[in-house]
Amino acid sequence: MALSSVLLLRVPALAQSAAAAPTKINTASKADYLERFAGTAKMRTKDGTPKVLHVTIHNWIIPNDTKVDPLPEEGYLIIQLRAGELVTVINGKREKRKTDEFWSVPAGSKMTLETERDSAIVQIVAIRDARQ
Repeated sequence: MALSSVLLLRVPALAQSAAAAPTKINTASKADYLERFAGTAKMRTKDGTPKVLHVTIHNWIIPNDTKVDPLPEEGYLIIQLRAGELVTVINGKREKRKTDEFWSVPAGSKMTLETERDSAIVQIVAIRDARQ
């Protein structure tokens, strides 16, 4: 109970100091990820040929006012914005994303993630050929 009271008291103080800070995009990314899964999966192509895929699941934590350019993930990406808001730039196309939104990015595409005044948590499933 005491710990939650301390946390509740601290949050307004942090919010007030953040509001006074000037908006600035950090191009030297401070973003980091937690690896939730890394391994292989076996599947068959349409013609029945077996194929081995390398699959990773990363939870990216991106602080406010940060630009991750480019996002260092490879392969076909399935992405969910788990918390916060951000802007994606995929092959030059800008789009604002909101919490719980899903999107995909084809293999070989360049994607940039930009946060503004809100931090974000993004879960990314990356699928690529295991031979790469």
